[in-house]
Amino acid sequence: MLSTAVSASCFLYNKEIIWLINGIQPKYRVIADFRKDNVDALTNVFNSFIDFCINLGLYGKELIAIDGTKIEASASKRKHYSKNKITKMKELIQKRINEYMHDLEKSDLMDETEDTKFEKEKIQQAIKILETKLNEYTEFKKILEENEINELNITDPDAKTVKFGAHQGTDVGYNIQAAVDSKNKLIAAFGVTNNSADQGELYNTAIIAMEKFNVESIEAVADKGYFEVADLKKCEENGITCYVSKPRYSNSTGDSIYFNDKFIYNPQDNTYICPEGQTLLCITKKKDVKERKYTNSKACGDCTCKEKCTTSKIGRILTRNY
Repeated sequence: MLSTAVSASCFLYNKEIIWLINGIQPKYRVIADFRKDNVDALTNVFNSFIDFCINLGLYGKELIAIDGTKIEASASKRKHYSKNKITKMKELIQKRINEYMHDLEKSDLMDETEDTKFEKEKIQQAIKILETKLNEYTEFKKILEENEINELNITDPDAKTVKFGAHQGTDVGYNIQAAVDSKNKLIAAFGVTNNSADQGELYNTAIIAMEKFNVESIEAVADKGYFEVADLKKCEENGITCYVSKPRYSNSTGDSIYFNDKFIYNPQDNTYICPEGQTLLCITKKKDVKERKYTNSKACGDCTCKEKCTTSKIGRILTRNY
């Protein structure tokens, strides 16, 4: 699907669209609002088009390819809050309020003049604004706790922080999943999630295509980002034959004995056991994060196999995404 800005430019240069809408030139915000207000209708149009193409025999219904793409949400990062951000913002505001209160105390000790009176009124007004903001952040934190979520976006409540690539950082957005039929490269199904990773989305996307095609079995191909044992097993149990490349594990030394998949996770105490039997502890203190690190510098320092496991001076560090 085109972005609203690109869609708006089509109304200026695409002759077919200009003729179809009789020369109207809507702004991108109008297009965005139209999409937002007509989600069900647009979904029905998409499904009707697929049904039309199926009747024409344009879908092979045998093999689909599944992949995801990240799109930015129409939401400001400034209005996106996590528990950590709210805590920091409340601390900053409280610190500023304390500074203003100190200024008021100093003003009370001075002889009152028109200037000091005006200054006190300005400080009191600033404190009221900060207290209002403080109450607002308290309410945001309450919403997070009541709904058991880690993030909240005021503009778009469904949007979450997603990773856009190895060198593109993160942004507020969505992960769009699509299944494409192999015969004529037409989209057969799509889904929207706010998870950065594609793991767990293979079955969810493939089953939509199967139901749309009304078939009992289908083959699906996907990249290694979809490799998840539980998801693959679910596909096999429901007639979906998957071809997914297995992720290749590695470390800085190239010794396969110490690859990441050789470290065993212990969910009871949130630790990892290395191939030499040492325990790696979680060093990430924040709870509402998607990435956690595990290490044991003391054990690595005393280990005779350290050079086979890592080139880091401080020892092996495992990074896990959740």
